Amino acid sequence: MLSQVGAAMRIIQSGMSLLEVLVALTVLALGFGAAFSAMFTARTVDESARNAELAFQEIQAQLETYQYLPFISLQTNFKGAAFDVPGLTAPKGVAAVGSVTKAANPSPDDTTLSPTNPNAFTSADTKLPLRFRCTWVENGNPVTVEVYYVLTYRGI
Repeated sequence: MLSQVGAAMRIIQSGMSLLEVLVALTVLALGFGAAFSAMFTARTVDESARNAELAFQEIQAQLETYQYLPFISLQTNFKGAAFDVPGLTAPKGVAAVGSVTKAANPSPDDTTLSPTNPNAFTSADTKLPLRFRCTWVENGNPVTVEVYYVLTYRGI
């Protein structure tokens, strides 16, 4: 009988204590927390990259449209333009997500046809520097991407 009690004591002593179990559970909980935090961050970064991709695709489409317009027409009639990007939301107070303005225009969202149009080019300009800009709301904050492109007169 004494040998059975000794064997039982050895089994109890070789097991894990409550403190060791709590430490192991804490380490496991921290690991799961870090994994879920990384997954949430990856999802946020993926959404941001997808939104930027949408903006750059629309800017590319707008840029290609302007490349095919006659230079003389742009030189004399350009007033600025606004465009929307499907899937992106414009900030409050801004009419559209995207705008095309003269690069020197200090207000890149100003596409109004005011008498002193900051987007007008002169008939002597042989280079038309344009700013293609998209501003949208992401996670409650405005995000902006811009592309500057210079159209040049090639005698066409």
